[in-house]
Amino acid sequence: MINQMRRAASRDGIGIGGARLVVRVVTKTIARLNARAHGISGRLPVGSQVAGLRGISIEPDFQAHGPVWIEAIHDYGEESFRPKITIGARFRASDRLHISAIGKVSIGDDCLVGSSVFIGDHAHGSYRVSPASDPRSAPASRPLGSQGDVHIGANCWIGDNVTIVGPVTIGDGAVVAANSVVTRDIPPMRIVAGVPARVVKAYQETSKSWVPANA
Repeated sequence: MINQMRRAASRDGIGIGGARLVVRVVTKTIARLNARAHGISGRLPVGSQVAGLRGISIEPDFQAHGPVWIEAIHDYGEESFRPKITIGARFRASDRLHISAIGKVSIGDDCLVGSSVFIGDHAHGSYRVSPASDPRSAPASRPLGSQGDVHIGANCWIGDNVTIVGPVTIGDGAVVAANSVVTRDIPPMRIVAGVPARVVKAYQETSKSWVPANA
């Protein structure tokens, strides 16, 4: 559809700049209509998947710049859950964000999330306690096992290709560097990086600067 619009604009003499403007306006309009159809105030790109709406609460001005997948899982196989996903106001995300919950995932106001980010509170199977999942069984057939709730504070920036798995609490103003895997709590106003993610910098109020964590 978008390519057809570009060709039509070119035929009508609008030019490349005009065609791009038309595409942007139409794309944003479609994203707003798609969000409204899901009961969301903001923009939800075409191709996004939102499942389990009764367990999802999204505050106004949600914006994603590519398809996202948000799922509150109420039933899986013979299991039943009471999931709750809450996303604060003025949330911003790039493409391929995946948020999945059987328990609780909460994200505060004014958070920014990069591309290809996964945030979840569960796994296919049980691996931390006994009896553990049998590795000879198909992963998709294993019961969903709770890892623990995920809480992300306000004003957090989560970079590209980050994985966040509960139980985790990320404090206000934290920054998670690209390609990190977060499996433990992060205090407020810290920068973390690595696999698993570790604190590398902290915000210093007196100097108004980010300083190495061991300084």
